[in-house]
Amino acid sequence: MKALKKDNHSHISADEEQSAHLALEHSLAKKCRFVNISLAASFFAFIFVFAALFWLLPDRESSENENRALQTFPEFSLQTLSSGKFTEEFAKYMADQFPARDFFVGVKAASECAMLKGQNNGVITARGGQLISRFDSIDLETLDTNIDCVSKFAKAASSDGISVTCAFAGRTMDVMTSSLPRTYGSEASDSQLEALDEICLSHGVEYVDLVSPLRAHYENGEYVYYRTDHHWTTLGAMYAYNEIAEASFLPAVSENDFRKETASDSFYGTTWSSAGTVWTSPDTIEFFRYDGDDMLTTSVYGGESFSGLYKREALDTKDKYSAFIGGNAARVDITSKGGEKREKILVVKDSFAHSVAPFIAKNYDVVLIDLRYYTGSLINLCRDEGINKVIILYNMDTLCSEAGFRRFRTGLGAS
Repeated sequence: MKALKKDNHSHISADEEQSAHLALEHSLAKKCRFVNISLAASFFAFIFVFAALFWLLPDRESSENENRALQTFPEFSLQTLSSGKFTEEFAKYMADQFPARDFFVGVKAASECAMLKGQNNGVITARGGQLISRFDSIDLETLDTNIDCVSKFAKAASSDGISVTCAFAGRTMDVMTSSLPRTYGSEASDSQLEALDEICLSHGVEYVDLVSPLRAHYENGEYVYYRTDHHWTTLGAMYAYNEIAEASFLPAVSENDFRKETASDSFYGTTWSSAGTVWTSPDTIEFFRYDGDDMLTTSVYGGESFSGLYKREALDTKDKYSAFIGGNAARVDITSKGGEKREKILVVKDSFAHSVAPFIAKNYDVVLIDLRYYTGSLINLCRDEGINKVIILYNMDTLCSEAGFRRFRTGLGAS
């Protein structure tokens, strides 16, 4: 009897255990179903909300963070559709106008750093928070063509008794080699600078080396290039000016010649915009002031003229570097307001020259020409305005990428 009871008790326990197991499975299945439904609902809600925001929010014409124009809705036609232009531009439009785009760019940058990649969008995060644009290769054909154009202009100018000084600025990866992670090294920079040397030599172009001295100052702990931008700082521009001055027989300057004014302590440059590292600390922009600089007049071709060397309204915008001489324009003239007769120097340049111009303007009137926008003849400009000294100042990146150097040859005839 006791055995029978024991068996019956065992049978009941097994049934209860099975029932409990089935009840647990049912409960888990309900929870999983709820989780799956919740995830699906969240996913579709996310798509719906962002799709609605995409079409309801007005398109942005430009990105202040990235300092560039954004793709607007492309024009539709059978021709643009069949050529693929419409679909290509529409894809860019979707990417550029995506809601909260700046936020997601920052999220992507953070994820890249979390995975220890050390770079995002071609920007290396180096020691000390330095952001360095990466250039693994250069366009040697464009570089050769551009140096050839410079050579032909320099020879024509020389025959007219016009002295020409060429100076080429380094990129951050050329100057800040000591801050590059070991995985990148300086091999790419060294080989590209050697290619520049060889091409200049083949065309008979001598140039002022601005990489070595700036690199030495940087390795000495001096703030010569911005951490978040590709330009040199005002201190770096002063060192560059002195190198150019020595080759051009211009008066040298020192820090003691100036009153340093902090123009902005919240500058985020174009490299920061590409990197998306929103946690990076801002740079400081300084103006090196000297007696009489507010008596100069800066005139922007096709734009406004203003007293002094700095367009201070630009300090309230994202592109704070454009405070130097008002930014990019086909032609900018810096002249003495007091009627003082001064020698005029022509500077053919990219934006690296903007922060160098105030040092030249201390003793000379300056004409700055940007060949991306200027369509006239440089040789005729020198002849017409009695210019006997020309400085050609470009960054290495511009030398290897811009097509406007052919304008150096305008007015040179068959040369």
